[in-house]
Amino acid sequence: MAVIWGLVGRKIFLNATAPDEVAALDTGPIQELKPIVKDTFSLIELDRDPFLGIVSRNRESRLSGVSKNRNTKPANKNNKKEVVKWPQVTYFGLVKKGSSKNELALVKINNKTYHVKKNDLIDETIKIRKVFRDSIEIQFNKEKKHFKKQ
Repeated sequence: MAVIWGLVGRKIFLNATAPDEVAALDTGPIQELKPIVKDTFSLIELDRDPFLGIVSRNRESRLSGVSKNRNTKPANKNNKKEVVKWPQVTYFGLVKKGSSKNELALVKINNKTYHVKKNDLIDETIKIRKVFRDSIEIQFNKEKKHFKKQ
């Protein structure tokens, strides 16, 4: 056992006291890399469903639910959802006065600080929906958003 520990100690001692020389690696000549050739393939149309094993005789029956005209555009262009520009909202947390059970939330909306509670209206367009310790839910023009505590 002493012989093994002696060999281990000798290795550590020799490696610790070795001179700080950097060995030069001979890598040989630099080889140029070959360009990568893209693999191409083509898909063929199958007559048999590989999972169900059903053979389809005509293409029309397979495409019965699929629109044949691929260049069609949506019929109603007026369904675009209007983008609502939200005010800048920062939630700072809850404030509680002494032994009172009423909790007020500190909220900064468009650089104005408000003390609000649940269901309060600000500027008749912003409604405080829910108040939590770490976040607040605000409704603005029928759209709801959660804001985390800063």
